[in-house]
Amino acid sequence: MSVSATTGAGLTALREAIEAALPRLDTQVRVIVPYDRGDLVARAHADGEVLRAEHGSDGTLLEARVPPGLAAQLEAAAPAQ
Repeated sequence: MSVSATTGAGLTALREAIEAALPRLDTQVRVIVPYDRGDLVARAHADGEVLRAEHGSDGTLLEARVPPGLAAQLEAAAPAQ
């Protein structure tokens, strides 16, 4: 793909390619993650956008926007309520 800074040719294609390559953080979760699954909390910080994290007696209350696969893992790790 070629892009011209002078004429702007190719900018639309470049923008679309960048948007397609960016991760989709479209799943919002609110879960309590047990302390023995701190790896999942770390992944939420690394791969998503953590909106809130609070430490309680049962684990870390986590509100975040994360990729769908990570959301499923976080929800599976949460204790049954």
